[in-house]
Amino acid sequence: MKKAYFSISDNRNLPYYKMMEASLRKFDKETPLILIDDAKVKQIGDPHFWYRATPIITKALLKDYDVVCHIDADVLVLGNLDHIWEGDYDLAVTYNSNPRDDKMYPIRLLDIHPYNYVNNGFNVFKSKAFIEQWLKLCMSDHFQNFQMREQDLLNILIYYFSESFGGPYKVKFLDNGPKWHNLASKGYTPYTKMVDGKVILPKNNEWPKEDKQLVAYHFAGGFSSAKMKYRLIFPNDVIQFIDTLVKP
Repeated sequence: MKKAYFSISDNRNLPYYKMMEASLRKFDKETPLILIDDAKVKQIGDPHFWYRATPIITKALLKDYDVVCHIDADVLVLGNLDHIWEGDYDLAVTYNSNPRDDKMYPIRLLDIHPYNYVNNGFNVFKSKAFIEQWLKLCMSDHFQNFQMREQDLLNILIYYFSESFGGPYKVKFLDNGPKWHNLASKGYTPYTKMVDGKVILPKNNEWPKEDKQLVAYHFAGGFSSAKMKYRLIFPNDVIQFIDTLVKP
């Protein structure tokens, strides 16, 4: 299986990308990580590129790779990610929200529960057919009708065209297992702790209901002064661990 990661970053976000790259390489030194930078974006020449970038780039990469993982530049990789490539699926996705984060940054789309809504910052794709349909929607008149553009259309395809609803696509929800990869832990990071070299968010009465290992954490939320400042949101033992990850 030929696999690759890709990330999209303009010049302003390159320092975040470098931190993500360093942390990823602590766990995976071999899988290619492809950067789509400002120069490549300019070559593409799409005025709406940043709002439909994922299907555009994924379609191109699936010509050369069997499976690709889109990982945002403002993600810290905190654990081994070998498991994301495993299994029979067309796409593997991660969640956008949780009880605390939903109160601060509510996202509503049709009748999709906010805790089930997926985020486009960390996902894995195998199906060319899925990407083709997603890209067609992103290039259609429907595109302008949705606040989150490609992310909303991604959710519509997942929840109305997956096998669970009689559709053709097999969807794997990565965060349903013992590991979290994206925004499911946002707002709860002060409660994490190091256990046997892993970042663990222990179960509690609010969230989560069972221990979860954080293998990736996505800052998200656009450009801000707190972006990637992990020392503000994690306890000391986790900070010390992350310090070792972000060193080149």
